[in-house]
Amino acid sequence: MKTWVAIVFSLIAALLVAGAVYEYPYLVAQSREKEWPTEWNADLYNLNHRQIVEKLGPPSEDVSAKEYQSWLKRENWGMLQLKIEFKDCCDEASTPSGIYKIVRVKNRYEPLQFAKLAPPDGIRPIRTVSVAGQHARAKVILHPRRVKDESGSLERLEILVNDEALFVPRSVYLDLTNIRDATLRSERKGYVLTLSGGDGAESYFSQIYFEATGVKHKKLFSSLVPDEPTEEIRYWPRLLKDE
Repeated sequence: MKTWVAIVFSLIAALLVAGAVYEYPYLVAQSREKEWPTEWNADLYNLNHRQIVEKLGPPSEDVSAKEYQSWLKRENWGMLQLKIEFKDCCDEASTPSGIYKIVRVKNRYEPLQFAKLAPPDGIRPIRTVSVAGQHARAKVILHPRRVKDESGSLERLEILVNDEALFVPRSVYLDLTNIRDATLRSERKGYVLTLSGGDGAESYFSQIYFEATGVKHKKLFSSLVPDEPTEEIRYWPRLLKDE
């Protein structure tokens, strides 16, 4: 009888030890999750790829074919993973389309935690649109303001042709709010950026025409009367000459 009792207790002890060994990595991971690097946060939505690499260093994993890269912090129990998805991965101007916080335990396939980070309140992700023309490639980067009223206005508008930045007057974008969509197309002599926004009777779209030499003109339309522009501004480049 005593032998059977000893065997039962031995089996129970073995199961407890096995359970502890199995659960230990999870317990450690949960306790170490607070060690998540402070720079791995949602503010990265407001940086382009070049700025992210300058801030975090080169990625630990480059899976550009699937349009994402990862930064890893390895521990003896597993690792912390920052996964960033990029649109047009991964040239210098690429911007994040999704940022994920992942906690992985060693020898376990399923992650302990997998969560998508949302942009902070009042901050919208930078958006990038690009198109290839007959002789050059154009890219436009929209930098939203950090505001909590959800106005959707722009802090800055970058226009690049063959990676050369153009001068963009503030009047091109300063009055455009609640921007919902951005498209870019090439034409025979240049490019047209169309920004759409507003709501209801205040909905609008704006067409911004530019070439490799600079912004040429801007047209603003009401979506209710789309045939005629309500406003049109033309731009002429000026060269400063030494006297």
